[in-house]
Amino acid sequence: MTLEQTQEILNQKKRGQYLTITFRKVLGDFVKTTTTTIRLVNYNNVKAVKEKKALKGKKTTITNELKNTPKKPSADKYLGNNLIYNENTGKTRLQVFLTNHHKPHCVYEYQGQEISDTDYYENSGDKKSTHDIMFTINIENIIAIK
Repeated sequence: MTLEQTQEILNQKKRGQYLTITFRKVLGDFVKTTTTTIRLVNYNNVKAVKEKKALKGKKTTITNELKNTPKKPSADKYLGNNLIYNENTGKTRLQVFLTNHHKPHCVYEYQGQEISDTDYYENSGDKKSTHDIMFTINIENIIAIK
């Protein structure tokens, strides 16, 4: 999808609404197409993030190295609607949050023929994703948002 197409679709959606997204990852002759249900929410409003921040606040000892280490400036620019543009790569990503109730559905292919997930991961060089609560998708990999 293009940035304009993605923004147009996202502008019609409400924050926190459940969406179905389909995106594709191509590695040579291998293709992984994933369809999953996601939400677009503010990162700081996610329950797990709030809990993590609360635990961090309870920690009282921080090493001097960490205190004095300056943060690197981010190359990411927030475009709204959970869209993030990275100035270094020139790519735009959509930040999405997984739901607890929906499991992603993946279809794996090699040269247009459907294969098992085991064959895909053993031969494509791709690694199984370990998405926790949030991940980003390059918008050019998005096929559909419903």
